[in-house]
This record gives sequence, structure tokens and C-alpha cells, in this order.
Amino acid sequence: MTGRGKYETRLDPALWAYIDSVNAWYPPEISGLPVDKQRAVYARMCRAFHQGRPPGVRARDSLVA
Repeated sequence: MTGRGKYETRLDPALWAYIDSVNAWYPPEISGLPVDKQRAVYARMCRAFHQGRPPGVRARDSLVA
């Protein structure tokens, strides 16, 4: 691991693996893209990371007025 600064030894390998995965999908330089493009990349990343819901957990979308 290089370039991780003071956190290199403070975070465990599993957390670094997660950080690296997020950065592979959503690198810091993406902030230069238009917001709609950023949202599209973020949505794809979320779908890739989604692991389903535990038994008995349901979700729904609705409008809150």
C-alpha cells in the first residue's frame, strides 16, 4: 500500500479493500463531470455493491410532501 499517508497502518486491509473498490467505481476526479453523469456512475456503483436485504426487511419508494 502506498500513498495512504498516516492512515496506511491505522485502517485494516478489509477497509482498504472497500475504499479501493469505491474509488475504482467513483474516483475523486469524477467531480469534474456534470452532476447527471456523477449520479449515473454513483447509481451503477450502488447496484454493484448491493447485496440484497435481510429476510423480513422490505423497502419502498414514496413521495414525502
